[in-house]
Amino acid sequence: MKYLAVGLGGMVGSVLRYFVGNITLNLMNVPIGTFLVNLIGSLLLGLLTGLTTQTNKISPIITVCIGTGMIGSFTTFSTFSTEIVMLFQNEHYFLALIYVSSSILLGLLLAFYGYYLGAKPSSNRGVRS
Repeated sequence: MKYLAVGLGGMVGSVLRYFVGNITLNLMNVPIGTFLVNLIGSLLLGLLTGLTTQTNKISPIITVCIGTGMIGSFTTFSTFSTEIVMLFQNEHYFLALIYVSSSILLGLLLAFYGYYLGAKPSSNRGVRS
C-alpha cells in the first residue's frame, strides 16, 4: 500500500513541477522554476515533518504519499545541479554562485520555518501574539 501511495503522490508532484516549470521563465539566465519548486518543497516538507512530530493524526500512508511521493517528485536536486553546470558552461559564474547560495540558504530557512509552523502545539495555532 505504501508503494502505491508513493506512486500516487509522485504522479501529482511531478505534474505540479511540470506545470510550475512551464509557467515560469528563466530570468536573466536563472532557472526560476527549479528555484521555486525547491523552495516551496523545502517549506512543505518542513511543515509535514513538524506536523508528524507533533501529532499522530496524520497516517503513515498519507505522510509517505505527500512527503516521499508528492514533495519528493515536486522538488529536484538533479535539475538544480545540471542548471548550475550549465551556468558555469555559459560563464555565468556569479549567477551560479548566487543561485547555489540563495537556494541553500532560503531552502534551509523555509524548511526550519515550515517545521516550526508544523511543530507548534495545536493550542497555539491561529492565535496571534
